[in-house]
Amino acid sequence: MFVLRLSRRGRRCDAPADGIIADPLACTWDPASIQCKVGRTSTSDNYCLTADQVTTLRRIYSGPTDEHGRLLYPGYQLRGSELNWAGIIVPTTATGTTGDQNFVRETLRYQIFGSPQPALTYKDIKFTAAYYKKVMELGAGIYDATDPDLSAFKKAGGKLILWHGLGDQHIPAVGTMAYYKAVEKAMGGEAATTGFARLFLLPGVAHCGGGQGPDKLDALTALTDWVTQGKAPAGLLTSTVDSTGKVTSSRPTYPFPAIAENTTGGSADDPSSYTSVKSTAEANLTLNWLGSFRSGYEQVGNWIHGKWVISKGKA
Repeated sequence: MFVLRLSRRGRRCDAPADGIIADPLACTWDPASIQCKVGRTSTSDNYCLTADQVTTLRRIYSGPTDEHGRLLYPGYQLRGSELNWAGIIVPTTATGTTGDQNFVRETLRYQIFGSPQPALTYKDIKFTAAYYKKVMELGAGIYDATDPDLSAFKKAGGKLILWHGLGDQHIPAVGTMAYYKAVEKAMGGEAATTGFARLFLLPGVAHCGGGQGPDKLDALTALTDWVTQGKAPAGLLTSTVDSTGKVTSSRPTYPFPAIAENTTGGSADDPSSYTSVKSTAEANLTLNWLGSFRSGYEQVGNWIHGKWVISKGKA
């Protein structure tokens, strides 16, 4: 595994001393730039990638696609998340499997289809538009959470804080960004949405915590203040805490599509070093994927006379 620490401002892959990329969606680094030259072998002191490794990395960064290059999921792994991949996206041994591989296989075997498919393997999965449609028709109404119409929630006075680690190795943060943009579209635009819902993205943070970036935050107090005092969170402070409970570093995170950029040249661990800067890549995010964020597809399951019956959900 390699650490992506680049300083290429034209492609927004620049990182401070802590190596955490603040705006990974804007980073377009190509792994071919460190491909091994002919006759060269990679070593720990002089690292390079084989041609196959370059191809694999490009596919991970691009996300799963159908035969026409359209995404099968509204997202992909971001550059800068690589240190969180071991055991999840890439195996830790040459013959091993990964956590996500095992999880997805069992989900397909026992949850998606109308009856268990215990013999199903990855060789049975087709990355095609037709197979995608088949699988989604079977399970989308029960398992998906892609309805962007939150009007009933807003009308009831609800307030929503979403947060996602940009180094998430299980569920790429791009999918949450795409969903939030769909909410903005459904709810009347950015200003109308930020009045009741805000998304915060944590650089370097893995799935639900951990990773390389500050991953501790108090969203509950922010949410309570928003509901009880009408004080919308203009930012959240994230921190790294050591084994003794001592805070070792902090940085702010701002509502999407803003990022915290070190504009002062100060310490990467000091929150006063950062300023809220709009991310053009986040604001202009568009995805060519087979699915859609829509309303009215939801289904519910109930036991009726000893049988599990699926029916259309109620709005």
